Amino acid sequence: MKRYLITLVLLTLSGCAAFVPDYAKNRADTYDALNSWIGAPESALIETFGVPTSSYATDDAKVLNYTHYANLSTLDGRSYTIKCSRNFVIKDKKVARWQYDSPNACFQ
Repeated sequence: MKRYLITLVLLTLSGCAAFVPDYAKNRADTYDALNSWIGAPESALIETFGVPTSSYATDDAKVLNYTHYANLSTLDGRSYTIKCSRNFVIKDKKVARWQYDSPNACFQ
C-alpha cells in the first residue's frame, strides 16, 4: 500500500510538471519570430499585425507599438492581467529593429 501511495504521488507530481510553461523556449521562439521581421517592409508588418496600438515618428524613424493584455490565473485562484508590448522601429519604410517589453508570462 505504501509503495502504491508513493507511486501515485510521484505520477501526480510529474503530471503537474508537464503544465509548467517553458518560458526560455517560448522566449527564444518569440525572439526568432521577431528577428525574422528585420528588413521586412512596414506594409507587410501592418498587413500581418494590423493597425498598431500606437505610433511615434521622429525625423528619421517611426516606432510602431503593438500591445495586448493577457489574463492569467494562478493555482490558488488569483487572477492577473499583464501588459504584453512589442515595438518595431521603422527606417526607410523597413523594420530596422524591435523591442519586446513584456514579462515572462507573455511568452506562453
